[in-house]
Amino acid sequence: MEWIFVFIPILVCLIALIITSIFQSKSNKKYKEVLNLVKNKEGKTLNEISSSVNEYQNDTKLMEELYSTYLEFQNKFNNYDDNFDGLLCDDAKDYYVSKLKSNEEKRYKDIKDKIDLISYTIVEYKSDSLSFRLKINCFEYKLINDKIISGSNKEKVEQVLIITFVNQDKWLIKSIEKAYESKIDNKI
Repeated sequence: MEWIFVFIPILVCLIALIITSIFQSKSNKKYKEVLNLVKNKEGKTLNEISSSVNEYQNDTKLMEELYSTYLEFQNKFNNYDDNFDGLLCDDAKDYYVSKLKSNEEKRYKDIKDKIDLISYTIVEYKSDSLSFRLKINCFEYKLINDKIISGSNKEKVEQVLIITFVNQDKWLIKSIEKAYESKIDNKI
């Protein structure tokens, strides 16, 4: 029985050493990556390198504009307004206009409403395109003849959307993909 009192501290110390070793290895790897980055960017200061990496993450005006474009599109889509000029690129415009016409013929509505922003960020940036990650809470439901057939207009869901934008003198939506969705626990 006494050996347990000796064995447990030794086991705890061993686990702590393993965890420390793992963190040290990751730290060394990051350090080598930074050294390689600095070496590859000779002639530039470290501030220039870090500012170019973070340039688009810190551009809140651009991200607000992208979010506003998404909200305007979603509002028009909810209201069967197919004038997506200045919001969608040509391929996306054709797709959503066709979807609205099909929905209207079937007396079907696909609604996303009462959108609350949780967060947004640019996850990939190129001069002609970017990927925008949007996390929201909203009601999402489908109607046929004004009766809810799926989803809810009483319980919100949390969604993560990946929206691809293309730059055509203005950032226009190319595609919207739902990456994640879960019901929100409304219990307090």
